[in-house]
Amino acid sequence: PFLVAGTPVGKTVSLQVLRGKKATALPVTIEKMQEEEAVASNSEKGDLGLTVEQITPELAENLGLDRTRGVVIRAVAPDSLGEEAGLQPGDIIREIDRKPIRDLSDYKNIMASAVQQKSVLFLIQRQDNTIFLALRNEG
Repeated sequence: PFLVAGTPVGKTVSLQVLRGKKATALPVTIEKMQEEEAVASNSEKGDLGLTVEQITPELAENLGLDRTRGVVIRAVAPDSLGEEAGLQPGDIIREIDRKPIRDLSDYKNIMASAVQQKSVLFLIQRQDNTIFLALRNEG
C-alpha cells in the first residue's frame, strides 16, 4: 500500500508477487482508484445497506476469480436488509431476480425495480460456492 500511495498515477512499476513458492515480477500501471458505489432503496426500512463495486480484471485477479463480470459486495451495513438476507462482503452478485449482473449498470437498473418488490432473489458466488439468497422487504 505504501509503494502504491507514493507512486504517481499512470506510472508503470515492477511488482514482485509470490505464486506458490515462486517469485514473479509483474509490470503494474498505477491507476486512480474508482469510487465504490453505494446503493439504496426507497423502502421504509431505509437502504439495503450494500456497498458494491464493479469487478475489474485487476480486482478479479486479487480475488482469485476466473471471470471479470459482475459486482462484488464491499460492505454490508449492520442491521440492514442486506445483512438480514445473509449477504456478506466479498460476495459476487451474479444474478438478481434471475437477471444476469454483468456490470454496475446492470446492477443499478435491476435494483431500481427490484427494491420495490416484497422479495428479491440474489444468486451469489461466495468463494467456490454458488447460492441463492432471498432479501425480504416487508416495510
